[in-house]
Amino acid sequence: MPPPAAPRTFVRPRLQGRLNRRFEHRVITVTAGAGFGKTTLLVHALADHDLDRHGRDVWLGCEPADSSASTLLGSLLSAVRRGRGTDTAEPTVDDVCAAIWSCAPEQVCLVLDDAHLLDQGSAGELALADLATKLPENGHLVVAGRRRPPIPTARLVSHSRADDLTETDLRLDDDEMRRLVAGHGLDADDIRDLAGWPALVELTASAGGDVAERFVAEEVLVGLSAEQRKDLACLAAVGGADAALAAEVCGHPVDHQQLARLPLVTVDGSGSIRPHALWEQWLADELSAEEVAATRLKAASVLQQRGHHATAFELLAVAGEWQAALPVLFDACNDQTNPPWADVMNRWCDLVPAEYVDEPEVAYARGMIARGSDPWIPIAVDGIESASRAFQARGDVARENAARVRACYTAVVRADPRWMVACRDRIDELLSLGAPIEQFRSINTATIAMIDGRHQDCMRAADECGALEPRLRHFPGYYRAVSLLALGNAPAAVDDAEESARAALAIVPAAGSGWSLMLPAAVALVRGRLGEIDWAEFDDPGRRFAISERVPQLAMGAVARANTGDVAGAAESLAHVDVLLDGPTRRPLVDGFRAVAAAALAVACGDEAGAAAELDRGLRHDLDAAGAAQAVLWIPAHAYLLHGPAREMLDSIDSAAPRLRVLDACRALIVLRAGGTADPPALLDDVEAAVAALGVRLTTELVVRSVSPRNGLELTRTLAERWPVPVRAALHDAARHGDGAVRRRASGLAADIPIPPDRPIIIRFFGAATLVRGADAVDDPSWRRLRVRQLLACLAIHRRVRRQRLADLLWPDATEAAASANLRMTLSYVQALLEPDREKGDAPWFLQQDAGVLSLRPCLELDVDVWDVEARLDQAAQHRAAAQPTLELQKLLEALARWGGDAFEDLADLDWARDTRERLRARCLAASKRAVALLIAARRAAEADVVVERALAEDRWDEELHQLSIRLRVVQGDHAGCRRAYERCRAALAELDLQPSAAVEQLVTQFR
Repeated sequence: MPPPAAPRTFVRPRLQGRLNRRFEHRVITVTAGAGFGKTTLLVHALADHDLDRHGRDVWLGCEPADSSASTLLGSLLSAVRRGRGTDTAEPTVDDVCAAIWSCAPEQVCLVLDDAHLLDQGSAGELALADLATKLPENGHLVVAGRRRPPIPTARLVSHSRADDLTETDLRLDDDEMRRLVAGHGLDADDIRDLAGWPALVELTASAGGDVAERFVAEEVLVGLSAEQRKDLACLAAVGGADAALAAEVCGHPVDHQQLARLPLVTVDGSGSIRPHALWEQWLADELSAEEVAATRLKAASVLQQRGHHATAFELLAVAGEWQAALPVLFDACNDQTNPPWADVMNRWCDLVPAEYVDEPEVAYARGMIARGSDPWIPIAVDGIESASRAFQARGDVARENAARVRACYTAVVRADPRWMVACRDRIDELLSLGAPIEQFRSINTATIAMIDGRHQDCMRAADECGALEPRLRHFPGYYRAVSLLALGNAPAAVDDAEESARAALAIVPAAGSGWSLMLPAAVALVRGRLGEIDWAEFDDPGRRFAISERVPQLAMGAVARANTGDVAGAAESLAHVDVLLDGPTRRPLVDGFRAVAAAALAVACGDEAGAAAELDRGLRHDLDAAGAAQAVLWIPAHAYLLHGPAREMLDSIDSAAPRLRVLDACRALIVLRAGGTADPPALLDDVEAAVAALGVRLTTELVVRSVSPRNGLELTRTLAERWPVPVRAALHDAARHGDGAVRRRASGLAADIPIPPDRPIIIRFFGAATLVRGADAVDDPSWRRLRVRQLLACLAIHRRVRRQRLADLLWPDATEAAASANLRMTLSYVQALLEPDREKGDAPWFLQQDAGVLSLRPCLELDVDVWDVEARLDQAAQHRAAAQPTLELQKLLEALARWGGDAFEDLADLDWARDTRERLRARCLAASKRAVALLIAARRAAEADVVVERALAEDRWDEELHQLSIRLRVVQGDHAGCRRAYERCRAALAELDLQPSAAVEQLVTQFR
């Protein structure tokens, strides 16, 4: 929140007027040096806005830490969401823009003060520039600082969409100088030499002297004791402090009330004190260089004790106290509750002077950065390993051990036991010396067992971990869940996956937290519980996570999407993976996940040869349990069917019952494809689990090949209801390429089971009849046939019609044989229009026939406007009966939005359509009247005007509509409009030799 406005600060209307237009502009920048009143100007503008609100202001006082994009965007995202915080994934500019857009129609203005504290050219500054270009229409940005932010505003300024306030603008003009002189009883000469510098002028005005600096010393500070001056100098040296930190830094409680009376010092409601930067300059003589250094060291020490390692390091870095800063850098990188993102650590390393870059704390930070992006980069191990050895040489057991623990994650994803064995030997040595690190020994044991593929041993070691530091608490559940998945027992992994995810949520982006957060969705997929998947857990968590976590997450999402027929979504996920893995580096773990995902996509597209090639390329013969084989152990089906080494590996190991069911289904399919016989596998008892494991296409093929016709019909119908497009493709493949029995069975299923097309149909009968397929209006010669449109209109009106009756209605003068022939031909045109891609012999979806009765199927894929309008009007009537006017009005407006003139107007004046046309017309006119009345009552005049004018365009002789139009003008106080509406009413009624009713005349008399 912004600092409070001081009670006697000088108000500047000319500048506030420009800031008050921030909800009209996209960007306003305020750029000037220290003491030009930037913060005061912003605070006054926000305070004025509280009295006359045009939107919502979101304040952020920038700090050096905001140079990291994740910190800046995370703070903005939390503020826009009113403190609800960010997601576990890396906050992005798009996230902030989406949060602002979700507030629409409310206007949201981000107000950033002290933007100069962002490092020039930093990721945070670049994110700010990106934000300015991507803001939605309801988003606005005000940025104030001592240097201009890198935001391109020239084009926006030329279009009156931006404003730049510069130092020249912020200098006091002549009128403001005169007001200050008059308000403080000064002579103009008293402030002439200050060149309009607001801070110095304010100080001079407040102190009543000639020159600000002299008055600071002789007048302002004279009212303070030596102790209070020193307190203020200490607080200025550390950039301000809360009450507790101020007491620690100054050595005693600070008199907040006394300091709050000083100019350019803000004290908020919690007691935090923030002196203006000028105070450090004016109080330079109060503290020696040694005292300034000691003050900063003391503040950093207190912050470090509080666990605010990052803030402590930033303070020590500014102070140049590198001997003290480096240990704090290590602690900040190793923070247990707020692990830093990689870009934050990178910025910290860039602050370190050249003479310190070889220190182990810096090597550790560089290793952590590498580990956080690509654990296969040599420095990801070498940096942390060298740091660990250096800490060991120093005798710093705590940091040595912390570094070794951090290297465990890299060893796991690289399936490299070498480092872990060396760590185990050192841990044993430290244990023999009495070091309390038993839990790390258990973690080490679990890690080595996982790398070796000894999953039972891994779970036992995980159970023995005991109490762990926060950054490691997700690992026991992770080890157990991953081991159970590797053993093929996904159902048993549910609780461990959830436990690991809960623990990881608090320490994102610590190593392994991305894996843990993905585990519940992965376990749900492997269990075959597609409905339990949180699909967001398969999205890319962002570049601040290592590719060892990003690739498996995306790959599992690609498998899930491909297996359920979402080929486009799977291809998008896989393309993202390929961008991440660009280059020749061999990374067995993630290469395995990529191969399994690519195979699933190829199978979904009917390209099993391509799937086999992807598996050969990605898996090779490198099937170590913690390497490429991990993905195969989780998602075994396609690898078993199409990759010989994977099949040999899976056949050679024990599998728990859940995976055994999948492998048995694969074995059955292999036998059936070879012309043998096999009973329906048990996996088909759970269709959802079969789809999750095999994919829709292979599951459908397995049903066609193995299940009896009767049961196969029910299973295929179940599959088609959820995954129609891939089921249809699988049936067509089997009908084309299967052997004789398979071909006949697949063709029979396609003929018996109606499957919805992939493009929905919209039929509009209000106004000119229109057919829309997908997103395209149909302009086909068949649609231009009058009898085609009449046939569909008849089905829309009567819902169900016998063939004979339909033929009589459409061809009343034809013989029975001719009418029947005409109907058959017209029906073929209709079928081709509704489902042009339906293959010959396939059951139609939209046009149904049952015992000689024809009907259009009511379904999500078919939208008939006259049906929809009547349904919404019926819902409105229900809401009216329940005295729910808001819901009633909503349904009325939804219905009227689709009313486009008389229904069936271009289908000739047929007797069987006339009654329905008149009934719909009457209902829509009545709905218009009711909607206008409700809108007038709700003071929604503009909407009411649209509805009543549209209704009058349909029936200009309806006096009740005219009366509503006149009432609307009366309510608005529109005398001229009321008179015009009345004259229009008189003219329309005169055409019928009628006069306006007494009710209309009474309305008009209110304005006479």
